[in-house]
Amino acid sequence: MKRFYRIFNEGSKINQIICAILINLPVFAYGASIGWMSPMTLLLQSKDSPKVVPLTDTEVSWMASVAYLTCIPGNILMAFLGDTIGRKKTLLFISATGAIILFHTTGNLFLYIIGDFLSYRTIIWICLALPTFHLVLFMMMPDSPSYFVKTGEVEEATRVLAWLRCKREDDITIKTELEVIKKEQINDEDSNRFLLKAIVKDKILSKAFYIAMMVTLAREICGAVPVLNFAGEIFTFASNNSDAMLSPNQQAMLLGAVQVTGSILASLVVEKAGRKALLSITSLISGLSMCALASWFVARDYGANTPNWLPIVTLCLCIFCDSSGLQPISIVIAGEIFSFKYRGTVMAVTMSAASLADFLQLLFFKPLANSIGIHVAFYFFGIVCILMALYVVIVIPETKGRSLEDIYKSLVTRRRILRNNLN
Repeated sequence: MKRFYRIFNEGSKINQIICAILINLPVFAYGASIGWMSPMTLLLQSKDSPKVVPLTDTEVSWMASVAYLTCIPGNILMAFLGDTIGRKKTLLFISATGAIILFHTTGNLFLYIIGDFLSYRTIIWICLALPTFHLVLFMMMPDSPSYFVKTGEVEEATRVLAWLRCKREDDITIKTELEVIKKEQINDEDSNRFLLKAIVKDKILSKAFYIAMMVTLAREICGAVPVLNFAGEIFTFASNNSDAMLSPNQQAMLLGAVQVTGSILASLVVEKAGRKALLSITSLISGLSMCALASWFVARDYGANTPNWLPIVTLCLCIFCDSSGLQPISIVIAGEIFSFKYRGTVMAVTMSAASLADFLQLLFFKPLANSIGIHVAFYFFGIVCILMALYVVIVIPETKGRSLEDIYKSLVTRRRILRNNLN
């Protein structure tokens, strides 16, 4: 392991950047797998299906949803892995929310683009190559300094830390940071437990847990998940064989570009804007856009003269609000209303609930949309988002720049106010 590359100055962040890219490469591959469904659904259900026989709605729905079903035990497993390797390693995504969402959305856009140009088998090989490429490269990366400190390998921890910071092992900043890691490991020893029972029994913690669960479920049931998975088919359904400047897949590409733009914006403003305002505004706009789209479908079914541009505009608004507000802010709030001790348990449970919600949405979206009308689904998503906006305004306190003690005082005060108003 070299101390630092010759073309970079001592203290360069190049090694940290390399690690960050490799850590987020699986997120990019995951985003690509989600985006894969949009262009491939149109192909798999067409007469040119690589299976020869077009797939049914049920088969496609299971293909889209089953990945989320496997995430449910995986999220719980991560909570227990935290007992072994430490919360710091399992919860790094909280402090890197913007980067994760950016890689995720870029993966979506990547598949939307290549899905319109490359063959079915070529795309499958590319999707397989992404995690394989990550596996080979990441094997060359060292483990984290905190892990080596936990296992008693202090010298190795020093070498890794020096490599990451591109500094010498005897540098005073390396020694200082190593001491901080040692102290964190001591403080972390009492927190490595799955503490759901303790959270539910405590009145304030349970209130915070309900808020974390609500923002998580609202993030997943805003309509973005089925839209991203079935974007091409939704645009095909909306076009109704009308002349459009862009094909359904090209409209999906535009949707992916808007999503990436929203995630970039989120990484820039998430630490500057208030959580409460940003979450309520994006929830409201997303809800109104979904209701507008549902109304467009109803009006079209009744023979009204409907503008062809409205579906793409409303869906872009929904996806933009999701990637710039609902996704990052919900994760940040869930992290800020709990101490480090409880955060792993809360994240494991809420993410498992989110995976279950995604599984059910994707499993039933197509069959229900075809049987009772796609407008019903979009009205449902819209109402959920609007109710979430009201919930944020009434129940959720501002968490930016506030201590846990201050946040919990707000929860108690709001609870008393709501109880008095009900009485």
